[in-house]
Amino acid sequence: MNCNKNIKKKVKGRKTLSTRKIDNVTVATSLLPRSGPNAFLYFNHALKIPTLLLQSANSYIVDEVRINDLYAPYSTQTPDYYAPLALMYNHYRVEKIRFKFEIVTNEPSVPVNFGIVCRDGQPSLAVASYANAVNILEAYPTTGSYMLGQTTGMSVFRSKWYEISMSQILGSQLEYEGSASFRGGSATSPTQLLWLGLVAYSRSSASALTNGLFVDLHIEFLAKWYSPITIVV
Repeated sequence: MNCNKNIKKKVKGRKTLSTRKIDNVTVATSLLPRSGPNAFLYFNHALKIPTLLLQSANSYIVDEVRINDLYAPYSTQTPDYYAPLALMYNHYRVEKIRFKFEIVTNEPSVPVNFGIVCRDGQPSLAVASYANAVNILEAYPTTGSYMLGQTTGMSVFRSKWYEISMSQILGSQLEYEGSASFRGGSATSPTQLLWLGLVAYSRSSASALTNGLFVDLHIEFLAKWYSPITIVV
């Protein structure tokens, strides 16, 4: 790993920001690993998934986010500051998440029940029927189930944050922290994943979610980065 000397940048009205370039990526020196092989860093990563569409020809739909995975939590998106930290540490382990959501646009043709579940099994594999969608919101009620009327949006949810730890989802802190399968690496996902599922179903099992609903989802990942990569100055 090649690193050039410090670069100091003065921003008017602010303190001097010290940065370095590592493999042509500029990073703040405050993020660089402390000395020693046991050095680690706790960092809060933010990810916003805007206007996520829950739409289906069926009367139910589920979408999902990999919440112990910073490398590829949702499609090709990664949370902020993942790339520079992945250049400096071999491993990370997500300890907990905070999330909030906003219903931007509701399904206009039928009232819908919506909720979010966090679990150790993949939600899309667990929801194969209308009954499954109803049951999963009852069995894993991380947010509870909200009935959404045929309106233009539900901004009332915007300021409500939910928080859950990975060991709480798994049911064992020792198992989560003691197993290498739950940790990720620089450009790798954990081999064993934990999930956040967005579930919606119409109030009538015969009514499809033809137009769907749009959801803004904000997630903060608190992760521990460890096993520093040797940086050649």
